[in-house]
Parts: sequence; C-alpha cells; structure tokens
Amino acid sequence: LASSASGARLRPNVPSASLIKKEGQLGLAALEEQSLRSERCLQLAPNQAMVIRAVGQQFGKGSFLLAHAEDAHEPEDDPALRMLFEALLDDCSEKNSTGNQKTNATTSPPWLVDVGVHESSVTALASSIGCGVAAFDPEEGGVKALETTRCINAPTRPFAIFPALAAEATSSSGSSLTLDSVFMPSKGVANNMSVGKIALLKVAMRRCCGKGAAISALQGAKNLLESGRVRCLATEMVLDKSTVAFINFLKDLEGHGFALLHAGPLALPGLQLAANGAHPLFRTDSKQLRELYDTFKRIRQFDERSGFRVYGDGLSLDHDGQYFDYTNLVVACQGPLPDRLPVKEKAPLRFRGGRWWLEGMLKPSK
Repeated sequence: LASSASGARLRPNVPSASLIKKEGQLGLAALEEQSLRSERCLQLAPNQAMVIRAVGQQFGKGSFLLAHAEDAHEPEDDPALRMLFEALLDDCSEKNSTGNQKTNATTSPPWLVDVGVHESSVTALASSIGCGVAAFDPEEGGVKALETTRCINAPTRPFAIFPALAAEATSSSGSSLTLDSVFMPSKGVANNMSVGKIALLKVAMRRCCGKGAAISALQGAKNLLESGRVRCLATEMVLDKSTVAFINFLKDLEGHGFALLHAGPLALPGLQLAANGAHPLFRTDSKQLRELYDTFKRIRQFDERSGFRVYGDGLSLDHDGQYFDYTNLVVACQGPLPDRLPVKEKAPLRFRGGRWWLEGMLKPSK
C-alpha cells in the first residue's frame, strides 16, 4: 500500500510476501478498511509519499501495519530477527502458554521501550501483541513514520512517541532525555510510565547520533536497569572506541543478576536458524565480549596498517568492494529467560578474513 498527498492507492502488480498469510488473517475487507484508515491518518505535503506494509506476527495470528517514507531506506525485513524480538516480547502477550489472561483492566501492561532511528517494526510488533510502547527517535522522518504507524494501527495500549535522543543527560531544550527521567518516579512528579514491567528495552542507534550513542543512552537508563523493572535489554555492540565503556556497563549489569547472551554478526551468509525459525542467542559474559573486542581490535589495526580493509561505523570494506557488518546483537535478561527464546550454550569465537563469528552459528559446509 502506497499513499501520497493525492490519496492512498494499492499496488496490485507488486505482491508483498508480508500481505500473503497462510492462515488468511489479513483479508481483502480488512485491507480495504485499513486503507481507508490510512488516508485519514496521513497528512502529507505535496510531493511527499508514505509506504505502508502489512506484516504478520511470527508466533501469533495477528498482523500490523508499518509506515515509512517512500524516499527513506527500505526497512530490512529479516523474519528470523523479527521472530527473535517477538520471543523477547513474550511478556507482551495478553495470554500465557496455557491460554489464561496475563493482564486485566487493573493491571498495567508491560512496556517496550524502543530507542532507535527510522526503525519502527519492533515498536509496531510489540503494540500488536499487547505491550504499551514508548519510542524515542530524534529525527523528524522517523517520528513521522512512528506517528503514522500508530494512527493506522489504532492501538488499544499506550503508544508514546518521544521526538528526542535518549542520552546520558537531559538537555534544557528537551532534544535529549534520559530514560530514567521518563520511567523512574521523580519526587513530587506524577508519571504514569513509572509503573509496570518493561518486557524489553531495545537500544539500537547504529549509524546515528555519533560514536558512543548507545552507551550514552544506556547510562541514562542506569537506575531503570537496576530497579528490577526491565526483564530484557537488547542492544548493539559496534566494536569502536566506545566499546570498553559499553562492556564495563554490561559487567555492572551482570552484578545485578542479568545474564548476557549474543547473536553474533547477523549479516553473515549461511546462518543456522533455530528450530522455531529465529536467530538463536548464545550465552556469553563480559569477559568473552572483552576478548572479542580486543581480538577484533588487533585484527583491525593490522588490516588498516596493511591496507587490506577499511573499517568504520560497524562495517568493513575489502579491496573487492565486499562489505561485512561486524555489529554484535547483545541481549541481557534478568530472571527466567522468555519461554520461546532460542538459547545455545557459550560458543568459541572464530576469526578469519576480517570477519568474526561464533562457532555453531553457521550452517555446516558441504
């Protein structure tokens, strides 16, 4: 579904895999209803356009709509990663594995706190399965996409959008906020976001906001993470000059009872998926993450001195023009792990050709 200032229109000649569901939960009548709702929600200037995709839940039978600007980078559609996040959002589900209600009218819904840029797929997913949502995006285009996504889905749970950067300190202009200032109770200030469990705190700020943006956002959430409200944290380890502070922060979380897991670089070809179709997580600890950083740093320094590869912003580029995204997805959970989360035991680190991976994360070579 594409929408412009002249109205919404379907593109019948461009079938979308996300619109074709085996169980048929998103039928033509529902699509037409959502199309009309999209027209009401979109307020576009001439020559502006917005693309709307329908995406199905991986474990549930529902679906949701996802909006982004037509001239923006097409969001990456990785069903295995979306399934991993849906597993991490298990607390959002309104029913448990036995079919009984988890929440009632007097119970505050669990939250997803999503800190990122131009990436609203996990936000919309969490809202569709029952979580309250608080999304932080400092860029105007990302905020517009979030507002459109909220409107066309008409969520029944809270869906708050903060047009600000989540950071270590709150600015006087309000352009940056600490997560502690939003989610922790303040003396004499009523804040309805200071109650309720947080199923997932997601901090993914790669290629935005300067080096160290992720650790800055995490340091601004230190009290929140130590309060016991957050079940799981998902963030990105980009292997740059901010990584030592990042690892030290995770080491402190270990001291507060968080277990660390990581997925490895998910841009590698030939990844071995878990039985449920999600990317698996491997157990790890701050010591192994420090080993990863130290080893990769030595390899990077050798490659750059020798002219073999160029590194920067989570990517390396070799002489043949081949990119490798070496970012590591790191998860920290407190208490029992979510039931659907695919977890493997700690795996050795492997390095070759400017790349790194975890033993067992690739399909066996033939």
